[in-house]
Amino acid sequence: MKKIISLLLLLIFCAITFSQQIPAPDLKLRDQYLRKSKTQKIIGWVLIGGGSAIIIGTAISSSSSSSTSSSSDSWYNPDFSSFNNYAYAGGAIMAATGIVFLIMANNNKTKANEITAFMRLEKIPGTSNVLFKTKSFPAAGIRINLK
Repeated sequence: MKKIISLLLLLIFCAITFSQQIPAPDLKLRDQYLRKSKTQKIIGWVLIGGGSAIIIGTAISSSSSSSTSSSSDSWYNPDFSSFNNYAYAGGAIMAATGIVFLIMANNNKTKANEITAFMRLEKIPGTSNVLFKTKSFPAAGIRINLK
């Protein structure tokens, strides 16, 4: 009989205990997402500006070289058409990469706006002398709304 009572008391005390899961260490906070978004936005605009500058500069240089290359008395007349094609392609790739960075920055800003922090009182079952009653303790948390 003593074994049954001690086992029953052990089960009762195990039933009123509580535990919390350890949060994942790679949990990103709102300001980290905002900082990442700002950095990606700067990189995106720099790449778009650089790609546009390369395209415009190549267009200007190819139009000015075509007007000066018409003279036949020049002893050195290189053909830059393949270089111009590579410059156009490089500028277009830079601008496209910049657009991708701006899209990623927008996604990170959206994630940052979905994160909310809260603080509330949680209730846990506990014992006081012989009576069972709930105890309150403050709890802080972060909620990430996933879609």
